[in-house]
Amino acid sequence: MPNIEELNNIVKKLQEIMRIQDWDIEVAIANKYEIKDEIDDDNIYGVSIRHMKMKTAKILLNKDHHPEEWYATLVHELKHIQSSDMLNEMKKNMNDKQFDSLIYYEQLTEILTKEFITLYPQK
Repeated sequence: MPNIEELNNIVKKLQEIMRIQDWDIEVAIANKYEIKDEIDDDNIYGVSIRHMKMKTAKILLNKDHHPEEWYATLVHELKHIQSSDMLNEMKKNMNDKQFDSLIYYEQLTEILTKEFITLYPQK
C-alpha cells in the first residue's frame, strides 16, 4: 500500500477522472480498531465517511484486512462519494425496511468499481 502522500495524489487524479473535484477528500490508513471506532465493523476493506453539505469525505483504508486490495477499495469508496447525491435522495424516500435493502446499491458500487479498474488499472 502506498504512503499517505502517494494515496492523496492518486485520489486527486481519480477525482478528475470521476469528475468529483468539488469534494475535499482525505485518505487515511487505519487499523481494524480505528475502523471499528468509526462504524462499529472491523471486517471491511475500507469506509468513506461523507459529509454531503460540506462535500468533504475521509476514506479509511483498513491495513489489517486485505491491504493488497487497497486500489480496489479506494476506487470503491470514491464510487460511493461519486454517488452520494443519488443515495441521499434514495434515503429520503425509503422507510427503514426499504433502507435495509440497500445491498443492491452496494452491489452496483462493486460492479462500477470493477469496470473502473478495468479501464483505469493500478499503475
